[in-house]
Amino acid sequence: MKRKSKFDPYINDIIYYLNLGYPVIRVAEQLDQYFDDIVDMSALYTFIRSRALKNTSVRKYRVPHCDNCEDCHEVINTNDEGIRMCYYCRLIPNSVITAPLWCPKRTKVERVS
Repeated sequence: MKRKSKFDPYINDIIYYLNLGYPVIRVAEQLDQYFDDIVDMSALYTFIRSRALKNTSVRKYRVPHCDNCEDCHEVINTNDEGIRMCYYCRLIPNSVITAPLWCPKRTKVERVS
């Protein structure tokens, strides 16, 4: 028997928001109304992956990149390696291909039809 998650009763809502192209953080904000506390985004992400639900936000939106961004600069760390540092005083991991989730430019994403 499969273990039930606290998100199972709201799976139709989650699928609806994912089909609208909402990123996981925005889906979590929408589900806050059903819970007494804040929805843990990592738990929601794990639930989405375990149920093989699809997040179409990557395909429906053109997300800004940090490359050629006037707010991002490459700096040399103590290991003499180049890393990107955002104007907002946050390090950008090398694994990030597009703009990080906290980037204010993500609010200006362009919808692809």
